[in-house]
Amino acid sequence: MQCVYCPADIDESNSSSEHIIPNALGGLLESNKICCKECNTKFGETADSDFTKTFAAITENINIKKSRVTAPSKYKAIVEDMMGKKYNAEMKGKKIWTVLSNEGKYMNNSIDIKTLEPIEYKFEVKNDVFKIGFTKIAFNYAVHCGIEPRYLDAVYDFENSKLKNKLMVIPFIPLNFFDKCIEYEKINDLKHAIILFSHNNILAAYIELFSTFQFYVVLSNDWKGDEIYESYCQLVEKKEFDINKEKENIKISSYKDMMIIADQYQLDYSSNFEEIEFKALEAIRKKEYEIDYLKYIYEQTYKCNCANQLIKNKNMEDYFGYMNYFIPESEDEAESIDPNKFRIINYTKNETHLYIKAIHDEISSNGFTTVVIPYTNQKMMFLSKKILEVRSLQES
Repeated sequence: MQCVYCPADIDESNSSSEHIIPNALGGLLESNKICCKECNTKFGETADSDFTKTFAAITENINIKKSRVTAPSKYKAIVEDMMGKKYNAEMKGKKIWTVLSNEGKYMNNSIDIKTLEPIEYKFEVKNDVFKIGFTKIAFNYAVHCGIEPRYLDAVYDFENSKLKNKLMVIPFIPLNFFDKCIEYEKINDLKHAIILFSHNNILAAYIELFSTFQFYVVLSNDWKGDEIYESYCQLVEKKEFDINKEKENIKISSYKDMMIIADQYQLDYSSNFEEIEFKALEAIRKKEYEIDYLKYIYEQTYKCNCANQLIKNKNMEDYFGYMNYFIPESEDEAESIDPNKFRIINYTKNETHLYIKAIHDEISSNGFTTVVIPYTNQKMMFLSKKILEVRSLQES
């Protein structure tokens, strides 16, 4: 197996576990099929670090499960004093670092910072950094799922073993009533999700970070392989984990125990029983966060009363059309969203189109500012409210 970024063959001496979604964002899925240790370190210090700084307002305020400890980052917020006057602020960790008036005047010496409270968080999105960050997630997940890098020709320069500069990253916007019902609701659970899919000659990934930042990445415009559908979804907020109870369940006292535990958690055999126990514990811990994305969305359609809203508006034809299209009848009692359609195909007025193309056409016709910005602002507002809600619970 060769590193995707250099000619080195990956073996035990230089293998490195690469996080598909950066560890600093609470990403738990890892793969040792992508790059060597040296390249993992290099890309982590460049693309990943710039990308993850965008989300500092979340990672510094939400208790996130991470594999490694990371240093506090700075981010921007709007804060308010006891009289309701607002100021711009720079924060570090959970503390207010610098306060500025609306005119940009430095206010630290003339105001009691302890009396200020954040009321809104700001996310400084740098277009190039965002494109590279989301592309890297999509690329890594595709390789993790067994697709050779040379087939990811829309993002990967095979001759020079690097990601391309010109990338096709398209923001998601809900174009049908079904998706609008789901998305225009307050955030209950912060989650990360990836859907890798093919449709005719297109291979692409839909990526969602913190239930807010949603983008498509086109990986190939000339896909000739088998039909692809893979998905991964995890919750982000840290959960309580009874490590002592789990330790008892995986206690290894013989080679037979070791082989059973290793097989159960897909680990390599080893004479180091403690190492196997540690890796098994990590696998159990991570499993606690994984969720079935499509079943989760199916549950959300009921929580947001999607059906009731359609019926209330006397859109019975739309109701039955959406439900039959996205949630087909199944002999299995556990109903779920059709994986070949959700976020892949857009369904409106009995017409279907590839979602990426439908969004691209909508932006081309009506402009980015008109189509994307209002939805983005709404999602950011939901996210700010979620962060403030979590922060308030932590302080109480």
